[in-house]
Amino acid sequence: MKSSLQTLLTLSSLTTLSTAHYNFESLIVNGHITNPYEYVRRTTNGWSPIGDVKSPNLICNEGGLDPDTMGSTKTYPVTPGDTVGFTVNIEIGHPGPLAVYMSRAPDGIPVNAYMGDGEWFKVYALTYSHIDEWDIHWGNFYGGQPIRNFTFELPEELPAGEYLLRAEHIGIHQATTFGQAQFYIGCAHLSVAGGGAGVPGPTVKIPGVYDGYEEGILVNINNPVPDHYTAPGPDVWPSGCEDGTPNLVGTVSDGDCRV
Repeated sequence: MKSSLQTLLTLSSLTTLSTAHYNFESLIVNGHITNPYEYVRRTTNGWSPIGDVKSPNLICNEGGLDPDTMGSTKTYPVTPGDTVGFTVNIEIGHPGPLAVYMSRAPDGIPVNAYMGDGEWFKVYALTYSHIDEWDIHWGNFYGGQPIRNFTFELPEELPAGEYLLRAEHIGIHQATTFGQAQFYIGCAHLSVAGGGAGVPGPTVKIPGVYDGYEEGILVNINNPVPDHYTAPGPDVWPSGCEDGTPNLVGTVSDGDCRV
């Protein structure tokens, strides 16, 4: 039988793991933070992550493809070059890479009826600032604290249309065995006016973008600390850049970029 101290320690550990979970809940546009789940599809799995990279839930999280949820989520009008981003309900408290993907709804289908079964491309990545002998210094920890929001600029080349804007953070703190990486996902609705003449790519399918065995998903980041880290998925369009430090709402981008 466990002692009272052992029981308390176990409960404390479980509580810590639970409170470390998070959801992308609010869209940010040019510094304005929208209401939770006003422009972001509401999830139905609490704050829990997705673990199966082959699941349809990898698209917009559990509940994100429910017709009622899709239909009740508003669409925010933007133009290329606007600053957009997400807030999370708690904080992005696990080590791992952050990425944002976009997928254009087919002509004639509004984004609030789009299942995300088309092509996706990556428009933003936040990985790490540097690696030393002690740690990988992840971009989602700023000044030693987990971030609660992030922003980036929509590409000037982005064509007009209605889009899903998909935030994805992969928690890899326990990813030393297959299937233990944690995918935190949120999808917002955007309507891009004007638009550029770019051709986004490379494009991928979700699910399908990952098989779970990628170097950046099945990885030991703790013992020993690796001397490099490669984020999974396609290159960022159109820059090919990864951020090392976050752009927080209300601040000016520091312009860092690692190709």
